[in-house]
This record gives sequence, C-alpha cells and structure tokens, in this order.
Amino acid sequence: MAEQKIFRNFIHTPTDSELDNLAKNNQNLLLIGEAGSGKTARMLACMERNKIKFRYFSTPTMDPFLDLRGIPKEVTVDGKPTLDFILPKHMTDDVEAFIFDEPNRSHKSVTASIMELIQFKSINGHKFPKLRFIWSAINPHTEDGKYQVDELDPALRDRFHAIMQVEYKCDRAFFRKEFGKVGDIACDWWKTLSPEQNLLCSPRRLEYALRAVTSKKPGNVKMYIPPDCNPEKLINMLEHGSPREAFSKAISDKDTKTIYKMVNDENIYQDILDMIVDNKDLTLPLLKQERATALLSENVAVKRYVFDPKNGNQFTDLIKSLLDSTNTEIKGRAQGFLSNKDPLIDKLVNDIKSKNPSMKGV
Repeated sequence: MAEQKIFRNFIHTPTDSELDNLAKNNQNLLLIGEAGSGKTARMLACMERNKIKFRYFSTPTMDPFLDLRGIPKEVTVDGKPTLDFILPKHMTDDVEAFIFDEPNRSHKSVTASIMELIQFKSINGHKFPKLRFIWSAINPHTEDGKYQVDELDPALRDRFHAIMQVEYKCDRAFFRKEFGKVGDIACDWWKTLSPEQNLLCSPRRLEYALRAVTSKKPGNVKMYIPPDCNPEKLINMLEHGSPREAFSKAISDKDTKTIYKMVNDENIYQDILDMIVDNKDLTLPLLKQERATALLSENVAVKRYVFDPKNGNQFTDLIKSLLDSTNTEIKGRAQGFLSNKDPLIDKLVNDIKSKNPSMKGV
C-alpha cells in the first residue's frame, strides 16, 4: 500500500494537551504534514513547555558518523589496540529526547541510526540511560513527487507509537499568542484565500510576514506574501481591522445599518458568508435582491429556511423582492409562497395526476 494511502488513516491534528501527554508518557511521535504547517514548531514548543532536555537534528544535513555514531579512535584494551567510537559532544548521556526533522530526506545510514535509537535507546551499542522518546516530522511522499522525499521505511514508521497527519491551516492560538490581535486578523485573511493560494502562502510564510511588519523596523508585507495571494488585502486588514471582527460586533449590537452595509459589500461578502448564514434571521432580510437570489441559489438549507412557512413571515419583504429575480426557480418559489401555493408542490401533484387518470378532476 502506498505511503500516502496509509497516512490518510492518521488525519488528526494534535492539541498542545495531547502532545504534552505523549511526552509525559514517553511515546514516540511521527508528524506528517505540508511544508510550513507548523509541525516542527509544535514539537519544539512542547519540549520547552515541559522542560525536556532534547536534541534537535535536521536530518538531511546530517553525517551519520560525525553527528550520530561518532568517529573511530584507536584505544588499548587488555594491552591490545582496538577501535572505539568517540560520540559527538552533543550526544550526552543526560539527553531525554531527540527530534529528527525530515528523516525521509536523509541518508539511509541516518535512518538506520534513528531505528536503533528508537528500538534500543542506543547508538552502536552506547546506551542513553535517560532517553525517553523520539519525535520526527516529515513532508508526505506523494505519487506526483511534490516533495523530494523517499517513502519512510515501514519498519521505522511502525516504531512510532503515535502517527498524526497535521491539518494544513493557520494555528490561530499560535498566531494570537505570538502577535495578539494582528495574528487573529492575519488568520482571517488566510481563510479568505483559495486552496491554491494557501499552498503559495503557507502559515510559516505568513508568520515571516508578521514578524517583519511587527518588528522595530517594519518590513514590507509584499516582500513576503506572493503577489497572487492579494497582499494588498492583508495590508488593508492590518491597517483597518478584520471584517469578521467588525461584523461580529455589528451582529452582537444588532446594528442593522452596519450589517446592511457589510452584507451587501462585494469586497467582504465572501469573508463573512458563514457568519451571514449563521445569523440568517438578522442578516437575510437586509440582503439586496441580487445577492439574496445568489445565496438562495447556492445554499439549499438557506433556501428551505426562507421559504419554510414557519419562518416565512419574517422574510416577507425579502421574498417580495425576489419577484424581480431573473432566476426563474427562485422567482417561482417567491410567487408560490406569496400566494400560499408552492409551485413545486403543484408540479408534483400534476405529475401524479397525469400518471393516474382516475385522479383527473380531483
């Protein structure tokens, strides 16, 4: 079975609490995810949070001997010369955890050493008495060769107690912690991007941009955000605030004037669409006819809600405006509702009658 299919069964983005529990229970962990999704940052933060003495390795740059196994040196045992290995100074006996980043980009000798560490907590037989666990993070191996990585050895993969495929999204808690309100605004902006734009501007790249603009000597967002990702919109939101935040306040205050302005503003409509739907009793009556027609055409649940007789009285003015709609189906539903006669029901009854001659005249 291809690695990509195997990892699909492990889609679960760990919470900080879950990572803490894995560490406290001495569990090996493998995180899989797209570049820039925060895998390494999450692991490092957990180590710091739990005051764990760890060593971090970027495995693609590692030399299996200089960095892990050590170099051979002649020693005398029982009066006879023999070879032993001198471990690197960072491979100390008090280490509690190792983080190996991107082992599927490394030399096979490196992954063999990682295997020994996981299985026996040793390198070339040298035990690390306080070693508790091994954590790793990788980009997925895909059939289209998106990343220059190899499939992870199944024997190595199976020695990780927990395997989690990290969701590709902005970690709002992280951005809020690092950048405050600016982080929230940036996450709102990132959510407005298309899937293709999200891949161009990873959460890591967004972090680069925010660190630049919030520094003592602010940098230009356009130096960090790809032009195809609408950096101008991010700049505008950072200067004037998030439309979602403003819309949330308007909903809370029942500020119909602001709500009317925002739900009919084509520049922010898509950004707040889910909030419009979630607050439909307040927002739908304020939609202009063209936008209401589009929403009802695209969202079946909203259409049913508006034309439900139990809810319809509050939407009477909205439904009247739909009489001028160019969408024949929506216009017909509006006409039927206002005449207390749903054309869809009429059509169903007429179809039944046509198939049952005995019902003619009923």
